[in-house]
Amino acid sequence: MLKNIEQIINVYEITSLKDYLQKIKQLSDTKTISVAVLGGFKAGKSSFLNAVVRKDILPVGVLPTTNVLTKISDGDNLKITVDTDENSFDTTPEQLPQYLTEKQNPENRKQVKSVRILLPGIEKGLEFVDTPGTGSFFRSNTDTALNWTPESTFVVYAINPQQPFSEQDIQNLKTILEYTGKVYLLLTKVDLLSPAERDEMAQYINEVSQAEFGRVFPLFFFSTKKDKDKYLSIIKTELLLPLMSQKQENLNELIAYKTTVLRNNVRQYLELVLETIRQEHSAVEQLKKEIESEKAFLEQIHQELGLIAKEYTAHTRESLEELLLKSGFNNLKTELQHSFSSEYYRWKGNLYKRTRFFEQWLQKELNQSLKKLFTDNKEGIEALTTPVRQHFERQVILFRDRINTRVEPVLHKTIPEFLWQIPKPELRKPDIAVSWTFDSNIDLLWWLFPMPLWKKYFFRFFRKRIPAEVEKNLYRLISQITEMVNTSINRMQTDTRDFLFGEYRQIKTLLNIQRFDEPDILKDLKTIEKLEENS
Repeated sequence: MLKNIEQIINVYEITSLKDYLQKIKQLSDTKTISVAVLGGFKAGKSSFLNAVVRKDILPVGVLPTTNVLTKISDGDNLKITVDTDENSFDTTPEQLPQYLTEKQNPENRKQVKSVRILLPGIEKGLEFVDTPGTGSFFRSNTDTALNWTPESTFVVYAINPQQPFSEQDIQNLKTILEYTGKVYLLLTKVDLLSPAERDEMAQYINEVSQAEFGRVFPLFFFSTKKDKDKYLSIIKTELLLPLMSQKQENLNELIAYKTTVLRNNVRQYLELVLETIRQEHSAVEQLKKEIESEKAFLEQIHQELGLIAKEYTAHTRESLEELLLKSGFNNLKTELQHSFSSEYYRWKGNLYKRTRFFEQWLQKELNQSLKKLFTDNKEGIEALTTPVRQHFERQVILFRDRINTRVEPVLHKTIPEFLWQIPKPELRKPDIAVSWTFDSNIDLLWWLFPMPLWKKYFFRFFRKRIPAEVEKNLYRLISQITEMVNTSINRMQTDTRDFLFGEYRQIKTLLNIQRFDEPDILKDLKTIEKLEENS
């Protein structure tokens, strides 16, 4: 079946479907059931997997993991292998955070491609894949998670009860369903809910699923705080064991699902090609000229994308200062000065030692406070990119509508939807780190200032330093976020431009099929119909 579809894809140069085809071919040869755990940022994916494999092997923290996939499967002994762009090497559980967390490997600067963990006790032929959280400010994380979807066989999608079925969740699931129908939902952190609230949440999730997807997904509950063993037992009995006991049947069903999606897209394309062949040659040639003339409009859109990006990036810093500086400065200054007042008199030693205490304390407190400030204003910061993204998406819609306005009167069909799927860009998060050094050398003369006599003076001296350090590091944070926001906007511009020109080339290829005869196209459509009948 796949050979027939592949031949048609190659003959008609349907480049948009080639990658999807390769994923199905790889799946046909697999001997392993891969269960990818996906979900939003802080949905509890790693905690869930640690519980499933009964070992706290994956790092869990308040910040996202980096954009690295972690694969866990059975092995005689514990073995952790890190694969980078240059080599592979073994490591220990204690060292894993160096490669899997944004704190110790920001933006995956160590170029880790994946981490493989062999662990005794996991059923042979079963592989778990821990993915970075989607919907955080790390665009690369979301890309990594969703790009893995075509390769996964089954998906457990974790939902945070504090943000149930967000718009991001719905968009993610729509992407996932393009590749697999085997999707299970996992409502995590249910210890935060009463039994009545849990049931109400489950009903809400089912209603949204039915409305958005026309189906209700199997739903499981989980908590690391309460009744963990009970939830794990249900998950293993009703999810994992059936997957493995009917392994080949499940794989065949999944392959059939993916093949059906592929086959439908190929059929849509062939129907459009057929309509092209059936039209008068002069009408098609005129349509090709009209499409060719759209390149000038496409170049105009390209310029407009650049102007839009330039306009918004010019105001990013001003907007961030308005959002973060006014409230952030006064609040941080007051909080830190209050904390300092209770902390200072606990410090012991001479002026030099107390200066070091002050530096370390202020660095720690500023780091924590700035991270909290960022988190508290996350939605406002992300909102800075929303109008830009909407502008870019409107440009895509505008170009698509212009093309369809040309195509539909001649071919009586519009361009297949799968050719217009553009990923929604996301904002990347800055690496917040305070690099502060006390700029006074007075502490080197510590022997001149006996602290019993000078304690109150230096209390006032240090306390007065706090506002200046708060302001300096707030501006530094704003500079970091400005760079990240503007980088994200510029990347949106590049992605949108590449997408539009890529689809323009695909549409020209679609119309340049005069070398095909109608009987050949009908024969290929008949092949697709037979495949549908036999599936």
